[in-house]
Amino acid sequence: MKVYRFLFIILGLLLAIFFIEVGMRIFIGSDMDESERWGWVKGQNPNYDYYELDKDLIYRIKPNVTLGTEYWSDEYGFRYNPSHVGGSQEQHNKQIIILGDSFVYGHGTKHNETYPYLLEENLRRNGVDVWVDNAGVPGYGSDQQYVYAKKLLNKYSPNLLIWNFNVNDVGDSNEACLFKEIGNRMIKISAQANTLYIRKKYIRPAISVFPFSTTLKYLYYSLPERYTLFCSKPKILIEQYENKYKFFLKDLNKEVKNVGGRLVVVLLINEYHFGLDAGNREWKYAVKYYEEMRLAIKDWTRELEIGVYDLNDLLLVNISSDSAKILGVDDSGKSALFLDEIDRGFSMGSSHPNIIGNENSAIVLTDIIKDFLVDQ
Repeated sequence: MKVYRFLFIILGLLLAIFFIEVGMRIFIGSDMDESERWGWVKGQNPNYDYYELDKDLIYRIKPNVTLGTEYWSDEYGFRYNPSHVGGSQEQHNKQIIILGDSFVYGHGTKHNETYPYLLEENLRRNGVDVWVDNAGVPGYGSDQQYVYAKKLLNKYSPNLLIWNFNVNDVGDSNEACLFKEIGNRMIKISAQANTLYIRKKYIRPAISVFPFSTTLKYLYYSLPERYTLFCSKPKILIEQYENKYKFFLKDLNKEVKNVGGRLVVVLLINEYHFGLDAGNREWKYAVKYYEEMRLAIKDWTRELEIGVYDLNDLLLVNISSDSAKILGVDDSGKSALFLDEIDRGFSMGSSHPNIIGNENSAIVLTDIIKDFLVDQ
């Protein structure tokens, strides 16, 4: 009798799946072009070969990958640095780990044009025997950056951990939410509850096995690209982010001190600060939101007595009027000087720093960082 009951249950499930599939084909159709809609089909998008799923971080950069001219990683999963070839961190007196998103990684720039690479070169020219690791990962929000930093601090003892903050980290932090405040506690939420992880870990392989299934394809396409179940919100306000940010900073500051290092926060250059005006209502709202967030981040960081440096202000002071005039940029708007405006609207976010932006970021930080390292 139990065997028959089991068979009836299996038969019922198969029939349910069959009718769901038939219904999906009738109402949705089955003409879904994978090459256009998946976006990461092998050979068309670096995401296919450059990143891999991670049960703690949602995804990470694969070690030892070489793709095109930009997507290269070293044996540790950091962005490739030409000056590190044949060397090792242990051969140098000081180590800096620079944490962040695609702005730190250096989207759109060559390996020797990223700001971590240029900072290392500047410090070495100033007599500091330093090794700088570029731990920027495109698309990472502050939740992922915090978890990544904890992992790195279990392996390394950097003299300086530079956490770079970008205004879109708040949105990325929500979409890739890994911590939720319940009561007065921050509770860790599994990265495996994020739709990016679910889609690529479970649904994509299922589609490979059942390529004819409209139901699986529709599920894959209809799920948000990144949304953590039981954690992400439709919208996050500045005040809702405060406690999470302070929690991350307090803990990382303690962890870095435990390995004999120091934590500093750097606010990255952003198009909203440099007069690149789209002239619409949404843009004005974004500028207002960015300025409020920028000031809040500086206030929260100083409350915790952690050093914070705003490249937006530092660059405006540093850049000479002559340099601006040569490049055809007036003093009222230097976005064209520091940012690659051709990638506005790019799916990874805002306009990214170009080589000039990275060079000047490295210049203004060199003296600050040099003093930190000399004091240690």
